[in-house]
Formats: sequence, C-alpha cells, structure tokens
Amino acid sequence: MSGKYLKFKAKHRKDAFELDVNVDIALDGVTAVFGPSGSGKTTFLRLIAGLEKATQGQIGLGDDVWADTAYRIHVPAYKRPIGLVFQTGVLLPGRSVDGNLKFAEIRRRSKSPMHSREEVIKAFDINDLLKQSADTLSGGERQRVALAQAVLADPDLLLLDEPLAGLDRTRKRQILPYLKRLNTQFAMPILYVSHDFEEVGWMADRVLALENGKCVGYGRPEDIIADLSFAQQSAENQIGSMIYGEVQKVDQSYQMVHVSVG
Repeated sequence: MSGKYLKFKAKHRKDAFELDVNVDIALDGVTAVFGPSGSGKTTFLRLIAGLEKATQGQIGLGDDVWADTAYRIHVPAYKRPIGLVFQTGVLLPGRSVDGNLKFAEIRRRSKSPMHSREEVIKAFDINDLLKQSADTLSGGERQRVALAQAVLADPDLLLLDEPLAGLDRTRKRQILPYLKRLNTQFAMPILYVSHDFEEVGWMADRVLALENGKCVGYGRPEDIIADLSFAQQSAENQIGSMIYGEVQKVDQSYQMVHVSVG
C-alpha cells in the first residue's frame, strides 16, 4: 500500500452544512481526522466509505475511482475495499463472536489473506470470547471483536469513526494498544476520526484538521496541534500536552524509558 494516496476532492451539501475538502492523503500509516463536533469528520468518512454520495467532485484510491459526479460514477460501499469500525462495534446480533469472525472471512476479497485467523484472535485477545453471543459483550469487548473483524476482511483501507467514544478513560487506555496494532502489527492504512488529544497523540502519524466543513490543516500532529486557536475549539475541556522525543534506552530493571526531547 506504500506510495498510494487517497484522493478526495469533493463537496457535499446537507441541509445548512457543506463539506468542501481537497486533499491527497498518504496511505503509509495513521491519519487522524481531527476537529470539533460538527466539523464534518463523520461525513468525510461516510463519503469515502460510499455510505453517502458527494454532491460534487471525485474520490478514489490510487488509480481506482470510487466516485466522480461528472461521470456519474459511484462505487457502492460493499464494493469498496474498505473496513469501517463505528463508535459502537457493529456485530451481527444473535451470533457468537466466532460466527461474526467467520462472516468477515467470507466477505474478504483475497483467497490468500495477509494475516491468519489465529494471529488476529491472539492480537486482539478474544480467544476466550469466541463462544459468547455478540449480544452479551461489554463495550470494550465489542470493539476488540469489531477490530478483529475488520482485519480479517483484509481491506485496503480502514476507517475508524471515534471507536473509543462512550468508553471511560480507563477503558480507552486498555483499547488503545489494540488500535495501535492495526498499523504496527498488521500494517493497515488507517483514517482515524477523533477529537481527543490523547488518542491523536498515541495513534497518528499525521493529522487532517477539519473545521466547519473545511480542511484547516494537514501535516504532523505536533505542527497541527500547536495551532492553539484551533486546538482550543477542538479540545472540549481537555487538558494536556503533546511532547515528541526519541527513545534512547529502555531500563527493564526500573521499568523506565530514557527519552531525548528537543
């Protein structure tokens, strides 16, 4: 997937709101789609996923055109090589966790998936949940199963729409390492919608900042978040700092990490 870009040059009007974004997003890591509530983050993802049709413009991945209003092209959602995880993990009700995973395997396009079922189950620590009904899972468990589903479907691009929304801070920090594995272990390009500084700092290689339906910044997290006028509107009562450094040494005996900053 390295070298490919998600090309988004589209407008979308809905009631009094208009999304108007023109950006090429590199698919070699995690791009956080960041902004305050009502900035157009979820609409942006839904247009990419094909769940909504753009009013005007083009959307595509590499040389593949998914939407082009001038030529009346709209590839339906189920034909786009995309995995989508919502705020609350959407699973098939009445089926076991194992049944949900098997459904994801049926849907994948490749007969030679990059990652085995066993590897995915281990990575998301869901082996003890396989026989449980999806209806009985906690919020954190549902998200882990939904993430495992997404990996097993073997998509070219993974869209995460505020997957930790509704979880308290402790639960969020328990799930974040599993989210990180999507990129570090499974090398999946990710668009990650969030308005949480901690999530963006943990996950993102770059940030696409949206405000009132417009792109107001695209680049490294430390550069975008440093714009305090934007950050203050997006923080929603969050307090914190984002500091980047280089790990120099890990001291196992004292469980400490030596980091060079600045």
